[in-house]
Amino acid sequence: MNVEIAIIVVLLGLWSWREMTIRAQFRRTRLTDGLTGLGNRRYLKNFLIKEIPRVHRTHQDAVQQGAPAPQQQLAFLLLDIDYFSRINESMGHAAGDEVLREISQLLRRVSREQDIIVRWSGAQFLMVSRDVPFATAEKIAGRLCAEVMTHVFHLKDGQAIDCTASIGLAPYPFYATAPDRLTWEQVVSLAGRCLQAAKTSGRKRWVGLRGDEPPQDAAFALLRNNTQAAIDSGAARMAASTGAEIKW
Repeated sequence: MNVEIAIIVVLLGLWSWREMTIRAQFRRTRLTDGLTGLGNRRYLKNFLIKEIPRVHRTHQDAVQQGAPAPQQQLAFLLLDIDYFSRINESMGHAAGDEVLREISQLLRRVSREQDIIVRWSGAQFLMVSRDVPFATAEKIAGRLCAEVMTHVFHLKDGQAIDCTASIGLAPYPFYATAPDRLTWEQVVSLAGRCLQAAKTSGRKRWVGLRGDEPPQDAAFALLRNNTQAAIDSGAARMAASTGAEIKW
């Protein structure tokens, strides 16, 4: 009888362990991009649920205490591989997949341990650099562009190709003295606006926006729809790769 009970206990333990393993694999699948192994949008949102309140609280406390705004922010860097569709069209989607996997490895290598990298969509990747001044985020953007440009992508069939990347950059909170003005989703949208400007202005470069003096109202609409006017009015400051002439 004792032997039978012991067998049942062992079997129940194995079943429980198998169930836990399956559930853990399912959770990883739900949070991971199947091609690159990077996190996906759901993974990012789970991370930001805790991270955004922490950063917001730090800046809000400084505002309430009349202290200088903290220099450390979250930096959202949206990277897109230039002319990626040409790789798919001329070399096939398998080659494009290899490039995506290799660039994901490159991003892991050059990022810091505390940074978050997700595959955003298609050939776009989003890096969230934690607790960095905007000047440091600029250097990160420049380094990423340089790393992609100098990297040789080796394909399984023996071919080697070169790629470049464009990056859009925006911090959260966008206005350090008014952390409530823009949500993190709006900040990512502005990073996308900067990425679009980098593409329009010649690619293989980075463009960034950060808040200066928050306008009285409609800050996001102005920044998103008439970026140059927002810069001219002092609602935002632009930064970009050295020597780049930016077209909005």
